[in-house]
Amino acid sequence: MTLFARCCHAISIVGDPDQGIYGWRSANAGNLRQMRADYPAAQVVNLEENYRSSTWILRASMAVIEQDSARVKKGLVGTKKSGERPVLRTVGDVHMEARWIAREVKRVIGLTGGMIQENDVAILVRTASLTRPIEAGLARAGLRYRMVCHRRFLTNSRWEAGNSLTERRLKISWLTSA
Repeated sequence: MTLFARCCHAISIVGDPDQGIYGWRSANAGNLRQMRADYPAAQVVNLEENYRSSTWILRASMAVIEQDSARVKKGLVGTKKSGERPVLRTVGDVHMEARWIAREVKRVIGLTGGMIQENDVAILVRTASLTRPIEAGLARAGLRYRMVCHRRFLTNSRWEAGNSLTERRLKISWLTSA
């Protein structure tokens, strides 16, 4: 940016300080802080309207995000209705969590008199290691489910274990043949 700024004297940078959570794909909120430090006279325009999430989801998100003391202060205003209030549950382990999820799905189906069916429910997981216990909990509860964008753990072939062993054999063979 410094080279661009020297020759053009006008640059625009678009970024979101809250996208730093995507560091695994090279996002770095520090770049925006550095830009503000390098160009203190730069005009900053915060885009604070959120068109995707309900007000309750935004409030819950902000309650987490604002705990970061290094975060660039920025508001967030929802343009959608309030929506349903998120539920926070603390459970002892992943198996208890899986049983709770299955009970909640059954409860919602029952409370709506069947207006909400199994295929109307989506379960988003925070880490792939939770999918196996959740699949087991849903199966134990007799709930049908479909995994999207992830390999199922409960398969007959256990492909991932076999593939992992093959990869290790290849690495060992390669190391020993050198």
